[in-house]
Formats: sequence, C-alpha cells, structure tokens
Amino acid sequence: MSTTQNLLIKKMTYDPIVQPRDADPERVKEFILSMKHDEHIPPIKVGIRNNRYVVIDGTHRLEAAKKMGLDSIRADIINEREEVWPALAVFYNDKASKPLTPEQRKRKIIVCWDRGLSTDDIAKYVGRKKTYIYEVLRPAMKQKRKERAERDMRILELYEQGLTCQSPGHR
Repeated sequence: MSTTQNLLIKKMTYDPIVQPRDADPERVKEFILSMKHDEHIPPIKVGIRNNRYVVIDGTHRLEAAKKMGLDSIRADIINEREEVWPALAVFYNDKASKPLTPEQRKRKIIVCWDRGLSTDDIAKYVGRKKTYIYEVLRPAMKQKRKERAERDMRILELYEQGLTCQSPGHR
C-alpha cells in the first residue's frame, strides 16, 4: 500500500543497497524534456528512514527534477519494511521502459538474500517465480556453504588446540 504526495526533493536520499543502477545522463535528459512538456510522469517510489525519503524507484525522474531546479516531486511512499526495498526496486525497474539488465537484477536479488530476506519474500517482491530466485542464488548459496565449512574447520582446529571463543588467543 502506498500514498502519493508531493515531497521535498531536499529530503530525498539514495541508498546503494537499494538502488539497482546509477542514473544514465541520457535518460535524465529524456525525463527533463518530458517534464518540460507536461507529459505524465509516474510518481517515484520512496521509503522513509530517519525522516528522509529513500528512493526505491525513480532515480532518473528525481535527477531530472533536480536539474530543472524543482523543489518537490510526486512520490508514492511505500509502506513496506526496509529489507524488502531492494526487491521492490527490482520489481519496479523491471516494469520500467528501460528494464534492469540481468546482471543488475541478479545483484539485487543476492543483496536481498544477504540481508536475510527469504526466497519466498524475494520471489514475492521481485515478481518472479521461486525457481528463478533459486537459480540466481545457487552460486551465492554454494559460496556461503563453502565459507561456513571453512569457518567450521577453523573453529574445529582451534578447539583441537585447546582454544575456545573465550580464550585470549582466539580473539
């Protein structure tokens, strides 16, 4: 659920964890032209964190508004928990006139998983089947299992040396 409002641009911020890509200057120019001619521009999507608006979708529109010297921009405030914002960014950007590249989409799906979002939630918010999400995550899951096995082996080695987590030499 979201509500559309005119929000102050100076209260907008970006989070690289959420943003799937940087602004393309040519795309920003396209939006400036559209805005100058009063064409319908969909509202950007934002979440609220620490009295600031974190951009979930709409980097190009926001950058165009900034370049035009506007004080505010139409925005939908997304009332979802923060850990799903990267997944929502993928969902909205995949519906855009310039969808994400497969690599950009994959990176954000992995970010969601790294932040503890379940595969069910990722699939739900990204708008993809769970089998697709698993396929994307398979290499990351394999790497995580390898890292855990290496960590467990190191812990076992330390234990065999008589060290514990409380031992001064373990710190």
